[in-house]
Amino acid sequence: MRRSEKIRRFLEGHPRAAEHELQKKFGLSFREAKRVLAEYYGVIEVVVNRVSLRDRVIAWFRNIFLSEKQTMIFLVSIAALVRLGYIWVLSRHEVLRLPLLDAEYYIEWAQNIVAHGWLGDKVFFTEPLYAYFLALVLKIVGVNWFPQAVLGFQFLLGALFPVLLYFVGKKLLSRPIGVAAGLIAALYGPFVFYDGLLLKTSLEVYTLPLFLLLFWKTFERPRARSFFLLGLLLGGITLIKGNALIFAPLTGLLMFWFLKDVALKMRFIFIGLFLAGVIACIVPITLRNYVVGHDIVPTNYSIGLVFYQGNWWGGDGSTAYVPTFLRPHPKYEETDAVGMAESYVGHDLLPSEVSRFWIGKAFSEILATPGHFIATLWHKVLLLLNYREYSDNYSYAFYRSYVPFLWALPGYFVVATLGGAGWLLLFSRRFEEMIVEGQTSVTKGAARIRFRQVRLMLTLFFIAYIGVLLMTTINSRYRMPLTPFLILFSASLIIFCFHRFRERTAQGLGRLAVTFGVLLVLTVLPLSIFKHLSFADAYNNIGYWYYSGGQHEQAKEYFNKAIVEDNEYAWSYKSLAHIAYAEGRFSDAETLIKKLVAIRPDDLSNYEEVHLLKKVADLPDEEARIIVEEWLSSIDGEQPYDADGYEASRLLKLGDDAAAEAALLRSLEKHGNPLPTLLALASLKSEQKELPIAKQHLRAALAQNPDLFPARYNLANIFIQENNYKEVAELLAPIYAFSPELGETWYNYAVALIKTNRNAEAAAVAQAYVERYKDDASRQTVVKKFQDALKPSDSPLNDMVKNMEKK
Repeated sequence: MRRSEKIRRFLEGHPRAAEHELQKKFGLSFREAKRVLAEYYGVIEVVVNRVSLRDRVIAWFRNIFLSEKQTMIFLVSIAALVRLGYIWVLSRHEVLRLPLLDAEYYIEWAQNIVAHGWLGDKVFFTEPLYAYFLALVLKIVGVNWFPQAVLGFQFLLGALFPVLLYFVGKKLLSRPIGVAAGLIAALYGPFVFYDGLLLKTSLEVYTLPLFLLLFWKTFERPRARSFFLLGLLLGGITLIKGNALIFAPLTGLLMFWFLKDVALKMRFIFIGLFLAGVIACIVPITLRNYVVGHDIVPTNYSIGLVFYQGNWWGGDGSTAYVPTFLRPHPKYEETDAVGMAESYVGHDLLPSEVSRFWIGKAFSEILATPGHFIATLWHKVLLLLNYREYSDNYSYAFYRSYVPFLWALPGYFVVATLGGAGWLLLFSRRFEEMIVEGQTSVTKGAARIRFRQVRLMLTLFFIAYIGVLLMTTINSRYRMPLTPFLILFSASLIIFCFHRFRERTAQGLGRLAVTFGVLLVLTVLPLSIFKHLSFADAYNNIGYWYYSGGQHEQAKEYFNKAIVEDNEYAWSYKSLAHIAYAEGRFSDAETLIKKLVAIRPDDLSNYEEVHLLKKVADLPDEEARIIVEEWLSSIDGEQPYDADGYEASRLLKLGDDAAAEAALLRSLEKHGNPLPTLLALASLKSEQKELPIAKQHLRAALAQNPDLFPARYNLANIFIQENNYKEVAELLAPIYAFSPELGETWYNYAVALIKTNRNAEAAAVAQAYVERYKDDASRQTVVKKFQDALKPSDSPLNDMVKNMEKK
């Protein structure tokens, strides 16, 4: 019996049946059920002349998207309007236009290309295309118009990108999904933000959807030339961001799978042409690298270090924690990577050998501590999902404070939650039914096959890129190329929910709600890495840019803002101290260094600053200025690379004291008693109760820098165990004079003075402590002990000793 006859009989027996009953019983859509009831009962729809405002708005909105041309104009207009507003704000605030860190690095690279030749003189460490793009623009427009030209091009791309994503969504899924994706892209806040920065991020974001669109068009109309051009495009993307090369084998596999109707020989030819296109882009760079560096490096050789940074023994998968031998500026990254690798192997390395070394080092550490690798991997997953825009260059939150309308634009929170649920929705039977809806019985089967191919392609590319990210480090900038995928998935979810609403059914929404809820929780998890995020980073980066350019007044302004934001922001204190040195304000420098030592007593470089202050304290101004200038100029010079000391730190964390000690002894032998090694060995020997050897190492450290307070403090602790309080007092006196807050210096120094019958001095120390910390809740226990000890009695100092020894 035909379905229409079954429906008729059902209605005869159930004259009050509603649309939802027909939907449930016969699998009809809401519109189909409504039409069936209207035809059965002969209902004629009456057109009412009065149209509500809501209906007018809906009708107007629909009319915008009636034609392809109107859709494109509307999307470009919205995106351009948002970006014009952003440009207006940028024009009013110089600090938002400063090229910081990576941007500064790329500009210097571009200037070097223009000044010294396009071939260059060394193997590329990072992907070169963006730097050469900047160099080309610099050559064409000159220095004065260079930033405006680059940012103008990026803003133009940003205004056109919603149209590209519209066509991707329309071609791969459906026109409504394409429209929704285009609207989200036009308004997406981080897109606008990165358009206004001299970083390659915007090019990374825009090129991947273009590759997806061209791949699908090439698959639908397979031509030899199209496959070669597709390979050229992927090769170009690889020169922007090397991890895009993961798409090459995936594309070849998908071609082989999708082109089943093509002869086997032709499939291999097409795949070969595609790979030839990729190689055609890469080979010129490989040849260039060989000419200048006599080494075979296909594009660049930073991949080894990038892989190591994402998995090293002390990291958490974010860019917040990097190996200790890397200085916190991109201009030093290559030098430090090469220097430490060569320190490990003991001889010079070719660039490709440096990369292979760090890959091997990463794998060896992963195998040694698989638990740490798994924990780090999970943390990276959470960082990928988290809504916060955490970066190592520019702060999205900081820019948002200057551009209030960014708060109204959708951000990562929207696309992460909707997009994650939308991706899982692709595997829903009901979503598939929605996509193939409207097809005839003849074409519906082909439409299903096509949709499943699209789903496979999107899923493989999406997961592959996530996999590459999880093997390296995560921050908001690195995850940006995932955003177009998430926007497509978000649009799919939105259109599906709208379709369910229009059909007056909640089928398929239950699981989506659960998925959305789980993602919602994961995106807002308060990870520990975000506890220390503040505007201090942004202010410090701005201050450092001014400081590097010799603009000390502007630098001081922003370093002080960083300290106001975070009173324990060590980098800004150190930079302010260096400015004070340069300006001859040594008393101000001393105040800043005292604070710095209290904040970061573990940073041994701080005690070089203390030693410098004491060195120039009594010198004539001109002589002091010369010494300070020489010292400041040496800060950015070559640094020693001690592989054994670095390896010892890893072994100590693992608890392998014997291997760590062997590494530390090698460090002493090779590098002439480096201070970190001496302190580490002394600590190890103290734990092993070999106190004479520990004292020997600490005295060797103090011979190099008498103001190395950790060495003084640790040596004093050994003498406390030996009841040699005369030595304790002598060792702690300089610390107390400069930074009494260091450890238990204040307390131990007072005890040492009492033990050596220097009672008046001891009372002064105790009284000074009480005066400084009487209102500090965290120090009330010690304050109370000192107050009790200082009360008048027959033997106040004896009471003081007794009270202290009870502690």
